[in-house]
Amino acid sequence: MWDSLEDWVKIYKKIVYDKNDNIIEEDSYEYHGQVTQAGGAKDIVKAVVVVAAVVAVAVVLGPQVGTIFKGANMNSFFMKALISVGTSIIGGVIGQKLAPKIDPPNFSTALDSGVTVSAKKPTQPYRIIYGETRVGGTIVFAETTSATNEFLHIVYVMAGHEVDEIGTIFLNDDSVSLETTSNDSNGIPIYTPTSGDQYAGKLQIKKHLGNDDQVADATLVSALSNWTTNHRIRGKAYIYARFSFDSDVYPNGVPNLSAIIKGKKCFDPRATSFTASSSNVSTTNNTITLSSHGLTTHDRAKYDVNGNTAIGGLADGTTYYVIVVDSNTIKLATNFTNCQAGTAISLSSVTGSTTQKFNFTTHTSNPVLCTRDYLKDTKYGMQTSDDEINDTNFIASANICDETVTLTNPSGTEKRFTCNGSFTLQQTPKVIIENLMTTCGGYLIYTNGAFKLIPSTYLTPTITLTEKNLRSGLAINTRVSKKELFNAVKGLYSEPANDYQPQNYPILTNSSFETEDNNERIYAEFDYPFTNSSRTCQRLSKIQLLKNRQQISFSASFDMGAFDCQVGDTVNITNSRMGFSNKTFQVIDWGFALDNEDGGLKIDAQFKETASAVYDFTTSDYSTVSSGKATNLPKATQVSPPQAIALSDELVEYNDGTVIVKLVIDITAATDNFTELYEVEIKQTKDANGNAVTQDYVNIGRAARTKFEFLNVIDKASYKVRVRGVNIYGVFSASLESSEHEVIGLTAPPADVENLSINIVGKDAFLNWTAVPDLDLAYYELRYQNTDTGAQWQNSVPLVLKVARPATSVSVAAKTGAYLIKARDKLNNPSVNATVVYTSVTSIGNFNAVATSTQNPTFAGAKTDVVLITKEDGTPALVLDTEELFDDNTTDNFDDITSHNFDGGTKNANVDTEGFYDFDAPIDIGSSFKANITGGITQSVISRDRLFDNISGNFDAQTGLFDGDAESNCSAELQVATSTDGVTYTSFTTFVVGDYSARFFKFRIRMTSTNGSATPEITAASVTLDMEDRIQSENNIVSGASAKTVTYPVAFKQAPALAFAIDNMASGDKYDVTSKTATGFVITFQNSSGTTVSRTFDYIAKGFWLIL
Repeated sequence: MWDSLEDWVKIYKKIVYDKNDNIIEEDSYEYHGQVTQAGGAKDIVKAVVVVAAVVAVAVVLGPQVGTIFKGANMNSFFMKALISVGTSIIGGVIGQKLAPKIDPPNFSTALDSGVTVSAKKPTQPYRIIYGETRVGGTIVFAETTSATNEFLHIVYVMAGHEVDEIGTIFLNDDSVSLETTSNDSNGIPIYTPTSGDQYAGKLQIKKHLGNDDQVADATLVSALSNWTTNHRIRGKAYIYARFSFDSDVYPNGVPNLSAIIKGKKCFDPRATSFTASSSNVSTTNNTITLSSHGLTTHDRAKYDVNGNTAIGGLADGTTYYVIVVDSNTIKLATNFTNCQAGTAISLSSVTGSTTQKFNFTTHTSNPVLCTRDYLKDTKYGMQTSDDEINDTNFIASANICDETVTLTNPSGTEKRFTCNGSFTLQQTPKVIIENLMTTCGGYLIYTNGAFKLIPSTYLTPTITLTEKNLRSGLAINTRVSKKELFNAVKGLYSEPANDYQPQNYPILTNSSFETEDNNERIYAEFDYPFTNSSRTCQRLSKIQLLKNRQQISFSASFDMGAFDCQVGDTVNITNSRMGFSNKTFQVIDWGFALDNEDGGLKIDAQFKETASAVYDFTTSDYSTVSSGKATNLPKATQVSPPQAIALSDELVEYNDGTVIVKLVIDITAATDNFTELYEVEIKQTKDANGNAVTQDYVNIGRAARTKFEFLNVIDKASYKVRVRGVNIYGVFSASLESSEHEVIGLTAPPADVENLSINIVGKDAFLNWTAVPDLDLAYYELRYQNTDTGAQWQNSVPLVLKVARPATSVSVAAKTGAYLIKARDKLNNPSVNATVVYTSVTSIGNFNAVATSTQNPTFAGAKTDVVLITKEDGTPALVLDTEELFDDNTTDNFDDITSHNFDGGTKNANVDTEGFYDFDAPIDIGSSFKANITGGITQSVISRDRLFDNISGNFDAQTGLFDGDAESNCSAELQVATSTDGVTYTSFTTFVVGDYSARFFKFRIRMTSTNGSATPEITAASVTLDMEDRIQSENNIVSGASAKTVTYPVAFKQAPALAFAIDNMASGDKYDVTSKTATGFVITFQNSSGTTVSRTFDYIAKGFWLIL
């Protein structure tokens, strides 16, 4: 828990020490502000304490200098330093000369550690931002709310001043895609992550730019009792973030927050002129026209009447806030609050047409303007007064920096020099100024009571010094020491495409210089921490290299002809003895000295050679620059999701025979190699009837594999799965969701039977096949069709209804024709395809067709919910009747019925679910016999919905048969009933090929449909009753001397064929067989004279069927 308290803090703005480290000047003020305290540890997190210590300078006053610098402020801190050391280039610290040895900048001194890291410390210096860069903030407040501490509120101070814009927000190294849909009660936008962003629904951001009239954050005031309207954090840019607890989104706790920020608004001494006239100043709309002004709302405009009459409502020398109307028009407001509200100053009048001016304070990346701002800042800078800034020089130098240069590799343009970086006030002014100077390769000079800044550009000499001006000899150095010499340059800069992280710019080499240095490559490292353009770094590095190779330097004393020289100037030196003829040198040190000979003044100066070529740079000098990041290594906070999810289902059998269904989840791994685990979640989306199910995802595990299983899913129900990756830091990827999967499981048909074979042994057929592997296999079904080719399951008749698993063979009566087999599972689902084997062995038992009943084509039998139709090809066919026919409708007009089609179709006129066709007559075989019956029907299935015009989508996109795939919903079967007396019959049962014992036989066809628009279609139906051949014989029968009546031991179905063998026949004997019936015969023997005689004989009777 966090509590508020107030405290007094003394802020030191300037401390000056003498050479003995004694304080000689101290400036401080009392600060009354809010600080926060951690209630548990009572650690005080105080407001930032700023200590801007100016570098100590020993002050030595000479008695004679007062007369030379009349009018100068002799007590000025900077004037004291000038009198002591003369004039020299400031490379970041007052009094430092431009020495031959260059001290290259580097990131270790240029940037405080963790520039993009947000920190919470007892004391933390404010950060100053120029241009645009990415920075972390200082956490000055943190507290949770809600009964479960769901919300964490954190305030990050990003800069110790007002900024122009807070742009992209980063959590760790992930940029957050934000959108704003509403403002708070103060008009501050409320940002939330866009849909699809990993932080969506778990983060809220508000950006406060840090103006002096800033109000307290309305959301914080509303949510927290200890954040009041007095907590305004005026003059400081800050971000308020509200995090919603979610261990998946924030697996490692609170993420580091950073942001890309456009920094300080800087005053531009370059005045913008405009014509104050009625055409440019609207007193009706209170607008002023400034063509292409490039301003943003909240910028400041200092008004200058330029010696003319002020516009009514404005006052000369006053600074106003800018309200941007469009790219050419502005309004002005008296303060920030009015500016924010859009309340403009009323412009009452404009006199004539005069030229007037504005000086704008706006965001800039111009190095000269940024340096000027630091020099003049009275709160965090050097507190330099207006008269200590040579604005004529600063304006000219700022224009140089804003020059446009042409780029190649790739092509484009950019400003010559820009400043984009930040620093904290724990750094010394020396380091800060040095880093600012790296952005333009410039020199900051304090001369004639004012600062000047000279960027890296060639200055044409305006002064020539010759032998006549010398007051001493020349102390000359012709070469730079090897320790200071280099012929190649490399280093780092801040790359925006690499999230403003340090990155190498292209190495600069020079083969000619390497040759001069004995073919040795000698590197100097120049880092540019405030530069975010590789091309700028290349231009600056080339200047540094060529400056270094200008090796001649000298020092000498001159008369007052050198008085007008300033450090940084270029001068022409002519000295015949040294061979210098208007040779260009740059002044690197300059100061007064007393001439020991005459007591007068002289100028002691140091020079280093230079040339205009040092600053030349052509587009061909650019090296190719990669626009991407310096590294492709993945971020710890970015985890790739899996590429794909495939769902399938399989059966699982337990030891007790129980079979269940499992969902199998196959994951295609993520493309990176840093995803360690996959977390899988599942939910049911539909029940077994296809109804939607509302269910949350359920976690089923996390593991370092790409295959998961979920047991006991529901047949015909639908499921979805989502998977996300997890790296070694516990960071999750985005979830990948699978498509919906309907479980087939136990409803899936078993596999087709393979390797069906037949062996005929006598009257028996032995069928064998390979076991089907399905775990839910129940049994096999065999059928028979009397054909030797093209056998079809629907046209065959049952032979063996069930062969229970695990059997893989069966013995049946042998017949010529086709044997068909399918597997059926525990839900009675059949194999998709029947497996067929044919036999044409002719030696199979001798059968005799004793009766045949063929129903087609007339189908004259009785029909119940079945109708006879004629197909388009003229073939008669039986189909199920429909629920409504044309004549059934007696109430409506034909044209008024739009709800359905008559005689079937796509709507309400469904076919009947069941119907019967009875064969036209029973079969009577005369007596009760055992008959072998075969039969069959020829059927197909038609779907009345599958009309060409009723099919949606492309023809080629249709699956299955175009005329319909309703076989699984429609069927027809042959049924049989038997009787011994023709009156009482058994119930109809499914006909199975085989032996039946009875005298009377009835047959019918049962037709069913579970598809309202589909029906079986029967085009042929017949049965055949067979009796097997039977042979009976008797031996040694004595006929006697009269007609002999023989009765068969077992009667035949009809009179059999007879053959006789007679033992004692004499010459001329004969016999006569009469009264041949199914039960016996009469035989009479006669001799040659016709007299009946007795003889002994054998007989053989061959017929069929045995009487029961």
